[in-house]
Amino acid sequence: MDKVVQIVLQDEDIDNDVLANLGACLCEVLQEQLEAKVFPETVSQETLEDSIGKPIFVLIRNLVELSDYDQRRNPLYTLLAEMHTHQPRLGYLLLYYLQASTVSDESENSKNSRNDKMHTYKEFCDNLDKKLEECILHDFKLCQEDDVQLLCWLAPAIYNEFPNIAIGDPNLLHLVVSSVDARQLQELVCRVVQGSLVILQEDSLQNILTASLMWETFEQVCLWQLVSAHSMSISTIIPVLTKLDFASHAEALTAILLMLQQEKPTAELLKEVLSRDVGPNCDLFVVSVLLAWCREHEDILAELIAALLSSRCPAVASPNKRKRAGTRASAAPSAERILGHLDRLRTGTRHLYKLDVMQKALQQAQSACSDSQKSQFSNLFALVEVDEGGSGRGKGSGRGRRPANSVAKRKIAKDIISDTSDETSEDEEIVKPKQAKKRKKNLVGSDSD
Repeated sequence: MDKVVQIVLQDEDIDNDVLANLGACLCEVLQEQLEAKVFPETVSQETLEDSIGKPIFVLIRNLVELSDYDQRRNPLYTLLAEMHTHQPRLGYLLLYYLQASTVSDESENSKNSRNDKMHTYKEFCDNLDKKLEECILHDFKLCQEDDVQLLCWLAPAIYNEFPNIAIGDPNLLHLVVSSVDARQLQELVCRVVQGSLVILQEDSLQNILTASLMWETFEQVCLWQLVSAHSMSISTIIPVLTKLDFASHAEALTAILLMLQQEKPTAELLKEVLSRDVGPNCDLFVVSVLLAWCREHEDILAELIAALLSSRCPAVASPNKRKRAGTRASAAPSAERILGHLDRLRTGTRHLYKLDVMQKALQQAQSACSDSQKSQFSNLFALVEVDEGGSGRGKGSGRGRRPANSVAKRKIAKDIISDTSDETSEDEEIVKPKQAKKRKKNLVGSDSD
């Protein structure tokens, strides 16, 4: 094989037709090598060196060793491209050689050399008149069909050497997670935790999470393990929550539930959680999140729920609610949806509803609700405590635990919600005149008496 390569290099006027015929002949002669597995069962420096000593890799080695400015590289690229038309496996074999030839050397010079060698693959793709990302995906698919072990071994190199293409590509990641076993997944996670491998980034995570909803269960579990290894912010993940169905997307819901359990509740997180539909009783996601927060952050949760519910009550009471041209991504859930979740939550905890701030919010909601809504949430509104005069209890009732600095917390929570929900401020502007009108009628009635 080395003699053939030298003839090609020495003939400056070699014709492309000659290279095409030569490529076809080489594929026929080397068919057994091209179709056999090259990745050793036991990976070591010695076994890797032995695996790339076959004749097919002699051609690749000569190409890699030539300078980028050496014009003799061109006929070798043409020859490889012609061989690729007969043996598409040549693409991932080229990747394997480039990685195996430098994997044992961890010096800084070796890292620079590896980058230079990977440039050979880019030029190879250019000679095929294909985009780099298209070639990587195609070669990985063939590699998955032929040798899953080799694909898993090559994956970290692809993400490290071609991060702009590999990171954020759901198709490439799907190939990886559909190929790994538990041990290989652990190795990827360890590399991520060590900081030597990056597979996910926040700016492309939403796209990947959405695409993964169609994957098999184990593939999704692998993805969420990688998400956890990258320590992704919950604020990056939570927007996908409203797209998840409790019956079809149990893998994603379980992973997000475990993440939310470790978080301290905030106005934004609460809005996203309560924006989910009030599903059947077997959909325990929202109730589970709220109960988990109740155990550790009951006072904060009560303040946030009360502020959110109070800000949304006018939306239920006002029939003249303005219609907006568009809906903001962070729009708060409707009061009816919030009440629906709270109605489900009451079976898990009663103490939360005894807090002063929750009592006042429920009173306000009850006053703003229509008769049908009062009937629908009658069990929830039954938790509102009343004094001897029949009205909702006030500040001095002494029942329930009043959180420290509750007024300040409530003001902060309301400010956060009002800043992120344009609908709330508009609803309040519409309702205020109606409330004043009702008070005027009551005064007239008392005078007539």
